[in-house]
Amino acid sequence: RGGADFILCLADDRMDEDVFVVLRDYQHDVQYRIFQGTEQEVKVFLCTVGRQPSLAAYCLYTLDDVHELIRGLSVQTKRKMRDS
Repeated sequence: RGGADFILCLADDRMDEDVFVVLRDYQHDVQYRIFQGTEQEVKVFLCTVGRQPSLAAYCLYTLDDVHELIRGLSVQTKRKMRDS
């Protein structure tokens, strides 16, 4: 149904770095998708939880931070659906 336009990967273990590599390569290779006749950028957010360094560009330090992020995404999604 058009593919993904947004990918959020949260990981908290050194073993997850392989997933970051795959998704970073996916973003580099795909970059854009065609949806309903228009080109849209594929946005990939890689986030480590509670540890650094990492291949991820972003870091959340606690599970409370993760919950707050997901709540915020949920609120924004509900607003967007309501307004469309």
